[in-house]
Amino acid sequence: MSLRTTYDLVCPRCADDRRLIVEISTLAHLSAEGTEPFGDQYWGPSSVCRCPQCDYHATIASFAAADPQHEGDDETRLEVDDQQIDIVGQPNCNDDRARRAAHALRAYRDYTGDRPVSPDENVVDLLTDLRHLCDRRDLDLGNCDRIAHTAYLAELAEAKGGGR
Repeated sequence: MSLRTTYDLVCPRCADDRRLIVEISTLAHLSAEGTEPFGDQYWGPSSVCRCPQCDYHATIASFAAADPQHEGDDETRLEVDDQQIDIVGQPNCNDDRARRAAHALRAYRDYTGDRPVSPDENVVDLLTDLRHLCDRRDLDLGNCDRIAHTAYLAELAEAKGGGR
C-alpha cells in the first residue's frame, strides 16, 4: 500500500509515495525524566513534511496528489504585486526557497480561510501574526529579521557567484 492510495499524498518533486516524514502534534506527560507521549496524534495541511528520498520539504498540503482546492495553480509561477514570477527551481536554490515561501503563504491563507484583497495582504497578515507569536514566545522579531536579511543577502550573492 502507498501513501498515494492511503492518504492521497505523493512527493511533488520526486513522486515517491512510500514514506514521508511529517510533523505531528500530540500530548505528552512532562517530567524530570523526560516526555511520555499519549493520546491521539494530529497532522494536517499546515504540518511540515519532508520527503526522505529527495529531501523536498514544505507543508503537507503541497504533497497532496490531487488538490482540487488549488487545481490549476501553477507551482512554477508565483504572483507578487500583480506580476507573475517564474520560480522553476532546483534543490536548495533561491527559486526553491521562493517556492517554499509560496507554499507557506498558501498554507497560511488556507488555514485562515481569508482571501487577499491585494497581492501583498497575505504577507502582511502573516508577518503581523508572526509578531504576535514572537510576543508570546518572548522572541525578538527584529533580531530574527536582521539575521534573515543577512542570510538573504548571502544567498543572493551566492547565486550571482555561481553557487547553488
